[in-house]
Amino acid sequence: MTLRMLAATAALGVALVVTGCVPSEPVVTPAETGATAPIFATDEEALAAAVAAYDTYMRVSDQIGSDGGHGYERMEKLVTEDWYETEVEGFKGLIDSNRFLRGSAKFSNPKLQQVLEDPERGASVIVYMCLDLTESRTLDGSGNDVTPEGRAEHIPIEVSFASSADDPIELLIAGVLPWQGHGVC
Repeated sequence: MTLRMLAATAALGVALVVTGCVPSEPVVTPAETGATAPIFATDEEALAAAVAAYDTYMRVSDQIGSDGGHGYERMEKLVTEDWYETEVEGFKGLIDSNRFLRGSAKFSNPKLQQVLEDPERGASVIVYMCLDLTESRTLDGSGNDVTPEGRAEHIPIEVSFASSADDPIELLIAGVLPWQGHGVC
């Protein structure tokens, strides 16, 4: 900018102030950031949603297992479409072998590993937990205990969750894998 242009701009500014063309209070216009509200307000809220989803999943899984794998369709609303196929395979294995489960599996020590949020796809949450199988047994069709000897009773697992398409706060099980880390069992 040249010196002449600066002087003209300053003169215009003074003229506007003198004639009252400048508002006395500045008008504040919020800046458009494009950011959306987070799905979970805190990590604790994300962990609580994951724990609630996994608790429901475990109760339904125990019920299906005690029914010898029959009624596995109950799992469909609790897991992602991809993970549902894995669940079906496991329950069909019980049906085909004429086995069923007695007792309940439990979990403890949930530790949040990560929360990722995407406005279009919802949340992805990963939690470490300790799966406790001490009260869960596998029985054959005659009621004989066929639980494998030496089976680990406490298994560290990594559970992946994904937002439901209906409600991003509702989490679905997207995967359950053994975890090689320490500190949860």
